[in-house]
Amino acid sequence: MLEVIMGMLDPRSLARCTAVSRRWNSLARSGRLWHSLCRLRWKIKTPISRVRVYGDKSWMKVYHSLADRMRMPKGYYTGQRSRVFAFGRHSGVDLWVSVAHRSDCSLVSNPDGGRMVRLRITIQNTHHATVQVNTKSTGILLLKKCGTLENAIGDHKTDARCIDHYTWKKSIRASRRKKLAPRIVALNGRKVERLPGQTATLGPLGFTVIEAYMAGRECFEPEFLERCLRLQLKGRATTSSKGRPNEGSKWYPIAPIAQFCDDGEIWKHFSRLPGGCMYLNDLDEIRDQERQEKGFL
Repeated sequence: MLEVIMGMLDPRSLARCTAVSRRWNSLARSGRLWHSLCRLRWKIKTPISRVRVYGDKSWMKVYHSLADRMRMPKGYYTGQRSRVFAFGRHSGVDLWVSVAHRSDCSLVSNPDGGRMVRLRITIQNTHHATVQVNTKSTGILLLKKCGTLENAIGDHKTDARCIDHYTWKKSIRASRRKKLAPRIVALNGRKVERLPGQTATLGPLGFTVIEAYMAGRECFEPEFLERCLRLQLKGRATTSSKGRPNEGSKWYPIAPIAQFCDDGEIWKHFSRLPGGCMYLNDLDEIRDQERQEKGFL
């Protein structure tokens, strides 16, 4: 009975149970409990008997090791091919930023003029409370190293302090701006075509992926990324631990921030070719890893 109750606890509460007594310590370190939490948080498919694949002797250590390394959960748009260029943790929310790469690593050309890059922002709720993300009311702010603060294309809910120095953004037609507005493309590892109200309610360990377009003057993705300092996403959370909070739930704002990697970490994934072209270095390596792992990692 005690082990069944422990199976309903969140990771933080379960870890605290190890300090109660020797019996509780033994039960709270159960590989079955921590393996279940690892599968729930990172969507891994590794059998419980293959714990040494991760270099640790227990699933409790594996869980804390993956959490300390800020591993991104596995799912649609968040697989092995997703190279993380920015990450952060704040107020029980983990945030990762990746790029929807093009074959030539160039920025997307807009028919109305200018260039833009398509970012994929992954948000995971690691707190016991409920987090809600709505692309119509959530602000996405990008701070550049030069000090400018920019918002995503089609995002009208950001602060008035944002500097929109790309004049071509103002000339984008309303119909096109609506299509380029931030939208939720995946929820809990599954692809989402149309989400009602563009609102994702994340329970404990739930995660979602937002796709947003950012304006850029650069020609290639690494040139854009090396000029970025950090990205902030504004949402809200409630103290309710239920998956669907009621009307009386009290919400408070959250603003997790993802810090971009240094230039060396960014450029190691890209190489220049004669003629001014670029390609991803580790694309073949990622494919080989996926074939070897066969879905176990």
